Formats: sequence, structure tokens, C-alpha cells
Amino acid sequence: MSVTPLMTLDLPRGAPRLALGVRAGDWIFGTGLLAMDGSAGISQQILGGGRPYSGLPAAQKEAEAIFAKVKEILAEGGSLPSRVVRLDQYYSSWKAVPHYHVARHKAFLGARSIPASTSILMPGLLLPDAQIEVEMIALAEDAGIRIEPMTPDGLDVPSVMGFAPVVRAGDFVFLAGQMAEEEGHAGIAAAARVPETHLWKGHAVALETRFILERKFKPALTAARSSLEQAVKAQAYLSDMREAPAFLRTWLEMFGSDGPALTVIPTARLGFNCREASLEINLVALTEEAAPRRKVLRPKGVSTPFDGVPPGVLAGDLLFCSGLVAADENGPLPGIVRDPSRPWFGSPAEIQMEYILDMVQRLCDEAGTSLENVVRIQLYHTDLSEFHDCCRVWKRRLGDRPLPLSVMLVPAPLPIPGTTILADMWIHVPQLSISAGSPR
Repeated sequence: MSVTPLMTLDLPRGAPRLALGVRAGDWIFGTGLLAMDGSAGISQQILGGGRPYSGLPAAQKEAEAIFAKVKEILAEGGSLPSRVVRLDQYYSSWKAVPHYHVARHKAFLGARSIPASTSILMPGLLLPDAQIEVEMIALAEDAGIRIEPMTPDGLDVPSVMGFAPVVRAGDFVFLAGQMAEEEGHAGIAAAARVPETHLWKGHAVALETRFILERKFKPALTAARSSLEQAVKAQAYLSDMREAPAFLRTWLEMFGSDGPALTVIPTARLGFNCREASLEINLVALTEEAAPRRKVLRPKGVSTPFDGVPPGVLAGDLLFCSGLVAADENGPLPGIVRDPSRPWFGSPAEIQMEYILDMVQRLCDEAGTSLENVVRIQLYHTDLSEFHDCCRVWKRRLGDRPLPLSVMLVPAPLPIPGTTILADMWIHVPQLSISAGSPR
């Protein structure tokens, strides 16, 4: 086991212990960060109690509480806000976002820039009163690895949010979430939209996908001395999962079958800052110099929801898993849909979680690591009432080990209709003795 839990928290009623942060090698992760007051939910001090409209907006207070946790995790792991390379933000309401940005600017005041960032609207978070959840990735201060925020020439990105669209950290490159928009134009770029006067002249999702990869990611990666061929992990957020085939067709044209590990995640029906957007994508890549450290993994018995997408990619000392559901090449695993004649027999959620973790363990075996070294777990549920059943599976697998766990509600269908849990995991591979790269 190479992962050290940071800032642990005991949840009530049989839920697993949480590791709000972990350190693994030179990496520090913060996962599932909510403005929880211990394990008692969102504090009344944030919600306002009997005076909810007095003082700062609740979302700003919520965000400031989260960034206080970020600072504590970084300090315990031996790092600083200036060493954060990526943030992922999930909101249950778009009205929380401007207030969150006030707190985020304050948290990174004095840093070279706000880290590469992705912001997504979701139908719900693990706590009903929560408006904001944050995930964080940083490098330890003693790693001696240079972190370089970049805004390359030729990369057309809106500047109003203030975050770095590209962060190079040693041999890794982190690209912020991007939509098919361009500076100075309202909405989706003309090159990425079907003309308003036409019913068909291209396909919206395919046009947006190509625009993001060609016009956003290629120049960003070139500036960081990388390329699409060195991509190791991507998350694609779709507002309508039925558009996944059009997205995948374009994706595989650009990447082929040896592309990055990929998770396709459904969002709220209005899921993005740009109302017209169909999707937003973020990306992690290696630099060209680190290309030999990239390996695509396809162990027997592990399948992804999409043909042509590899189950996992090993890059340096990190194993990136594609989004996994309890399905094989024939569709959903038998037994995960409740039998209406015996609805209370068995637990479909436990069956799904066991199957997913079996696949992750096969990926770990091929990479030379174990599930104990997981550093980032994101579980997307179409029914949050299944979370407790999933907890039982994690306890059977890892006992009382604190988990770096994020849980949120997403709309059905998932990439395989009939499944109700989508898992996205990163695992540390300690014996490679390679972290973010050599000092630069």
C-alpha cells in the first residue's frame, strides 16, 4: 500500500470512512470535497439557520469552507495552493457558480493562476443541501517538479473565468474542460454548429467534438510539447447520452483504438456554462519525452461501454481507468434489474459494484498495483439510494480503509442503459518509482 490518507472523516450508519485527501508518491488528491460539518451535513452556519438571507451568499460560504479543507489537505500532504494543477467543480445549481468563483479567486490569490478547471452542473450531490463539490489534484512541494500554467498562442479560450487552460506538471499535461466556443462569440462557434436555417448540415455533437479536439486540444498540447497520441485520460460530459454514438464516431476517428482511458458522463439537461453546448471534455496527457511511460491495458474480462475505448491506460505511476459499468459485450449484467415479482430479494447495486471492482482489480493486476492504492473514486449514480449498498461492497474489499470518494446523482441512461452506477477511478502504481516526472 503506497497511499497515505489525509484528513479522514467517519460517516454515520455504516458508510465507509472517507479520506478527503490522499498522498501517493508526489501526488496529492482531494476528492468529494463538500462543506460538511464533520459528518453532520452542511452546517447551519452556512445555510443561515433562521436568517438564511443575512451575510454572505450561502454558496460563497460553502465554497470558502471547501477551500479551507483544500488548504488543510495540502498542508497535511506537504503542499500549497500554488501547487494545485487541476480542479473539478460540480454544482447542483448554476446560481452557485458566481459565488463559488469569488471564493476560488480568494483561495488562489498570489498563485500564478487558478489551476486547469472543469465546471459541470449535476442533478444532485451526496448531501441534499450541498450546492458545490470539488475535486483537487496537486503536487507535493518537496517533489521538486516544475508546474507551468500556460495560455498558448492560437488557443482560443474565453478569458473571463481566469483559470489556466493548460498546466504542465513535469511529464504530465492537464487540460481544462473545454466546450466548442471561442472568444468574442456568444454561444457555440459557427464552425461547430448546425446552421439555424437547416435541420441537417452536420451533427451538433460530432461538430463540437471535432472543434474541441482540433481547435482547443491540439494547440494546447503542442504548446506543452505533447499531442493527442500521448493522451492518457479524458472525461466527456454529455447533456444527452443518446448522442454518445455520434461523439464516439468522431472521437475514434481522432484517437483510434489506442486512445486515452475515457469516461462519458451524463449531466443535468442544462449542464454547462454555455447553454447551447452539448458536451464538455477535459484531458490528461504525457509529454512527448514521457511517451515510453504510456501503456494501453486490455486485460481479459474487462470491457468498456464503448467499442474501441481501452479499459485502462498506465502512465508513469498512475493507472487511469475508463468509466466502467456492470456490463459486458452483451449488455447489462444479468441480475442488476429488480425482478418485479420479487423486488426486495438481492441488491442490484451490490452486484454492480462487485462486478466493477472485479474489473478494476484485473486492471490493477496487469499494471502491477492493487485496489488499496486507489487515489480517486468518482461514482455516478442514477439513484443515490443505492449508495449505501455500494458501501457494503467497499467495506468487504478494503475493510475500514478510508476512501477518496466522490458520489453524485446523474440522469439515466448511463452509457449502458439498465445499469445504474458508473465508476471512474485512478490508482497509484508505486513500484514504478515514477511520479509526475523529473524536475525541470
